[in-house]
Amino acid sequence: MNTRETLILKTLQAKALQSGADNGFIDVLLSQNPEQADQLTKNVCARIPIELARDMEGLGALLDLNKREIITLAIRDFLEKAEQTLTEFDAWPKED
Repeated sequence: MNTRETLILKTLQAKALQSGADNGFIDVLLSQNPEQADQLTKNVCARIPIELARDMEGLGALLDLNKREIITLAIRDFLEKAEQTLTEFDAWPKED
């Protein structure tokens, strides 16, 4: 790794520590306390194209991200972009 890559890695590791980002928290919760997990999470199953699933699993393994983490990132990204687009085009439902 070069200096820039090392700095990016260390910066993002520090950011994760400071923000309390702990991808393993949900996994531990699911395994240790399923009842509480049901109060904090929802299982959303959906069939996706097989090639997309393979890519997700392959890149997820490379980046040490499980399916739940990848799907959570994708949904958050979608929601942010959808809200921005609705605002940009003033397409939110109007209050009567």
